[in-house]
Amino acid sequence: ILWDLKKSEIKKVYSVNRTYSNPVDFSKDFSKIIYYSHSKNLIIYDLKTGRELKRIKLPYYFSGELALSNDNKFAAFKTEQKVAVVNLSTGKHYTLPFREIDSYSKILFLKDNKHLVVQGQYNRLLYYNYIENKFMHDLILKSKYFIKSFSISKNQKFVAYNQFADVVIYDIKNKKRIAKYIAKGNYSTLKDIKFSQDERFVVATTGKHLLRVFDIKANRYIRTLYPK
Repeated sequence: ILWDLKKSEIKKVYSVNRTYSNPVDFSKDFSKIIYYSHSKNLIIYDLKTGRELKRIKLPYYFSGELALSNDNKFAAFKTEQKVAVVNLSTGKHYTLPFREIDSYSKILFLKDNKHLVVQGQYNRLLYYNYIENKFMHDLILKSKYFIKSFSISKNQKFVAYNQFADVVIYDIKNKKRIAKYIAKGNYSTLKDIKFSQDERFVVATTGKHLLRVFDIKANRYIRTLYPK
């Protein structure tokens, strides 16, 4: 489902074969989606023509989270306690060096088309060079609660993450929290967090099917959206 933030309405609903119930990711131009089937196939689907473009057979069990690189050349997903990376052009695949990762680890490709970040145990973000297949370093986020989601700004200066139902903005370079947004009311734990393209807003989803919007420049909570 694509949601229009300005008009507060659903822009478009895409339907695919219901047997493929694993998470999907869009290409950056929203012309394609990629998803991992229960038959261990990584499938690229063209939303404009409604046709399957490519199918790559893999040996991995899918166990959560799927992401597509910003240049649409690589895909990564969680397989048991590891992260698998697939070159979509050649079909070559491998798993990243083992580190302890959470059951619901999020995977985020960075804009440099070279690095990705995985959510590790004990609220750590694990940085990998997926081109060279090596672990780089980690970033420890301070939180009293289990972090369910995070997002890194386009300029890689800030990370947004959840503290139960609140959103925290963390300065990566200076290693300090610069903002914490609290929305009034009874909200469940946040499920996902994203920076807007201009990096002014942070949008968070909750288990109650709500979208909460935070203004970074104004340093305040803006509104809650209720998709139908």
